[in-house]
Amino acid sequence: MSYYLGPGRQSVHLSTLEELTFAAEGGLLSENQWCELKVQLGPSNKAVNTELARDLASLSIDGGVLIFGVVDKTYKLVGCDSTSLETRISQVAATVIEPPLSPVFNPPIQLPNGKSVIVIAIPPSAVAPHMADGRYWGRSSEGKRVLSDTEVRRIFQARVNQQELFAKSFEAFVEQDPLRNLVDGGETKNGHGFFFAKPQGQLTLENFDTAELRAILARVRQRQSFEDLLKSCFNPAHDPNGVGLRSVYEAVSQRNEKNLRQITVRDDGSVSSTFAAASVLETMPGEEEVLYTFPGTTALFLAQNLEILSLISEDFGYQGGWEIALRLTGLKGVIRYTSDFSYRPTPYPQKAFSVQRVVQPMSWVDNTDCLGDLTMSLLRGYLRGLGIERYTYENLMNGV
Repeated sequence: MSYYLGPGRQSVHLSTLEELTFAAEGGLLSENQWCELKVQLGPSNKAVNTELARDLASLSIDGGVLIFGVVDKTYKLVGCDSTSLETRISQVAATVIEPPLSPVFNPPIQLPNGKSVIVIAIPPSAVAPHMADGRYWGRSSEGKRVLSDTEVRRIFQARVNQQELFAKSFEAFVEQDPLRNLVDGGETKNGHGFFFAKPQGQLTLENFDTAELRAILARVRQRQSFEDLLKSCFNPAHDPNGVGLRSVYEAVSQRNEKNLRQITVRDDGSVSSTFAAASVLETMPGEEEVLYTFPGTTALFLAQNLEILSLISEDFGYQGGWEIALRLTGLKGVIRYTSDFSYRPTPYPQKAFSVQRVVQPMSWVDNTDCLGDLTMSLLRGYLRGLGIERYTYENLMNGV
């Protein structure tokens, strides 16, 4: 696992004893705005728990790490007793801090002396600043400090501004629809799906290029036997907004519109993607045209995007949350495609489906069940409109 410990530094890997030793000897663990060092937690009493709460709260604005078992100033690795440490820190984060925090705990790194170094990530919080001991806490290059009233107001206003900017950026992405120009004549007949995600904290993508994006897509595990979706994006998209790949080299006919998809990792770390099969106008025997939606394909599109966020977070040491938005268009009157032609579902009642949420990708790394559950939670309204809200992620992936 790698961690962001400030501007001008590459992400620091702290998963093994070798990596930890290298970081300590290289002076990469100096206490600053993103890093707090502790030899040990100390006894469980009000004073110690309050001090811990201050440390956690102070790191929540920009994100950072709290490391136990390392001596401040000298960076000597001495280790600590990790017994019940995670439970105790979780309790303090949940009960002493307002609003509560959710630190990310990583496996202890064993030292030769039998003790452990514990690296705890505190992601940038969507509801920062957080209060401990009746005061709001932040950090400077010297460590934690109390925030002034002016600073607190500025942070709250910045959050509002970020939310407004996110909404405008998402609407602009939907309006521009990069797939529209990939259909001959620019006339689309299908509904399109749009995904947009922006990191809430600092995410530095150094020298990110198409080769790196292809490598990330190759690692995506979410797929169906008959559909690769975003994994089939091999061709450069020439997107002015960032590094993009798409499924085709040149424009296609309306008949093949459903095969279009594109993904872009933008220069600011944002991820945008779209696919042209949120609804598909199919011509049936007898020339009857029926507007279908494919819930399995839609769920796969969302799940792949969520997995891509986790891969980017893991590769670039980003521990924070992402603001995400999904929109499916062209749904009015659409029916769910099924191989059971005796089934007559109720047409979808609205033109579009939209959902927006803050998610934490590091919580589902290597956890397919968690990823599937989140996908279904985000799509609940869409599935309810199709009368299949009780379906599971596995049902949809298996084409039920």
